[in-house]
Amino acid sequence: TGGYVPSFGFVKSFVRGDEECPVPMTWFWDYVLLKDEEPEPLVLSRLGSYQKWVSDDELLLRTGDFQPEHMVPGELYSYALMMASSAEAMDNVTAAMREGAEFYPLLHRFGAKGLQSAPFVADGSPKDGSVFLQPLVGEALTTLFAISTSNWLDEEETTLEYAFYQFPLPDAVTLYENEEGELATRGNFELPFIEWHDHNSKAYYVKQGGLELRGFSSSKSLRDVRFGIGSFFLLARARDVHGAEGLSRVFLGPLVTEPAVAISTEEVEFMLDGVLASGDANGILNTVDSLLSVSAGGNSSDDAAFAQATLNALISATAVIEPTASSMRKMAGVLSDVLDSSAAVVDAEMLAKASDVLSSCLDAMLEAGSTDVGQDTYEGFLGNLATISIGTDDDHVSSGSLSKEDTFLQTAGVISKLGSAVLNNLAPGATNSVTSIGEDGKGLKLQLAKEDLGSVTSGGLVANGVAAPGSLFAAAAIANARRLQAGVDACSSVEVSESEWVKNNPYSFADVSLGYNQHVQANSNVKFLDFLQCGSSVSFSDASQNISVAVTLPKRGEPPWEFRLHPYCAMWDDLQKQWNIDGLEIEN
Repeated sequence: TGGYVPSFGFVKSFVRGDEECPVPMTWFWDYVLLKDEEPEPLVLSRLGSYQKWVSDDELLLRTGDFQPEHMVPGELYSYALMMASSAEAMDNVTAAMREGAEFYPLLHRFGAKGLQSAPFVADGSPKDGSVFLQPLVGEALTTLFAISTSNWLDEEETTLEYAFYQFPLPDAVTLYENEEGELATRGNFELPFIEWHDHNSKAYYVKQGGLELRGFSSSKSLRDVRFGIGSFFLLARARDVHGAEGLSRVFLGPLVTEPAVAISTEEVEFMLDGVLASGDANGILNTVDSLLSVSAGGNSSDDAAFAQATLNALISATAVIEPTASSMRKMAGVLSDVLDSSAAVVDAEMLAKASDVLSSCLDAMLEAGSTDVGQDTYEGFLGNLATISIGTDDDHVSSGSLSKEDTFLQTAGVISKLGSAVLNNLAPGATNSVTSIGEDGKGLKLQLAKEDLGSVTSGGLVANGVAAPGSLFAAAAIANARRLQAGVDACSSVEVSESEWVKNNPYSFADVSLGYNQHVQANSNVKFLDFLQCGSSVSFSDASQNISVAVTLPKRGEPPWEFRLHPYCAMWDDLQKQWNIDGLEIEN
């Protein structure tokens, strides 16, 4: 079968014998791809193969040589393992092998033998799909559009699932309604290459302004869709049961204009109440995204209330959204758009609501044990948290009833949940790094590592610039052994979570008259370090054991006249609410 990138697992064969009838080590083996035909299967291609003696009487043969260029979607094929008793016989078979030759007569001619696999159907990607839209022109928010797709060609068309996407048209291309009521274009439009899976690619659909209107579903239609102001093009993707994906023909439209009558805050809230009542998370997110364009256009009489309503809608969406990769990625993108609107970042209580949205999403992911959420979603969530953390410390942001310490603690708790979600998808020995740094150099970094508990206790822990002696984890190992003895699920790994607030000191609220607080500036880097076992923090009682942490020093500036600059590290004392340098040493 084929996915969005042609792939095939290894074809394996075991040849077994026994003491009385061993497998001769002088026999020769090879794989062949066959076209299933009557009365005889036909040779298509010889395949590269690998063999290994598993034991004295068992031989493993396998091939990962997948050759889709020889296959036609919908046709039957099979693999065959052929055997010859000598190198000469195998050479004769391969020399006479031609595409289209009858397989078994060829083998018999040279005294070789063959064993054929069960047949399989070559799976091709769905193709030739079209997108349809009604109406073609409308107003932002007030017009409800209907999108559908059809005309797809596939071997199993009834099993297909469909997803819908909107993209903004380039500035050089404009849509207009002609005299026949049809959409026409000014300027030449050429569909750009769109990468759907690799979030690091510059062509990734999100980086091109794409928004997933609905993830994969068996339904061919999507109703009651609201769009923001602008000119768009639409695409549909189809996916079959084997994972093969196809892209529809592009649809140019809709053309969406500003509402003829300004939208009031009351109307926005009424509109959101209606879509919230539907319980459709996609509909909620699509509506919020379209609302933002109207807000930016200045049609809202009360921007603060408008932002409040959109955040309340997102909080409601978290109650019904599925914790899948698609929905979490979309939530991260829509929340980012909300936070980018100026009205949402002038109030600490609104930032706290945004933090609540992320917290609820992460709770759902952790509860469901979501494993398909990708790096792009993690980075999207961390980017939102960076916006929240930096906004919380902005003097232009109204704190309302929340102190900076309150909002920091809330944000730190959500960052910890994000770290747990990433760690859940790491295997022992693996690491991951999630980063969100703005153009001003401010932001957040997460470094995660998971190590085997036994290896750590015997050889110590070294991961992501952190080093700790194994003796510190002896108590965790004993507790784990007790859980095993009691028949309770145990976890045999140690997890390291480092979160760094870059040029963004979350303790900037500290009283400068205490400890070393006056020396830790608001633009200082602050790193949090947590060791976890079974999801809980590991406590250390042996203060004589040292833990090493690598930190990046800021650029050395010019000292005052007759002074020299020396690096210092400080640790936050949560009880005393101050920075201290006691017990810390700089090794290098």
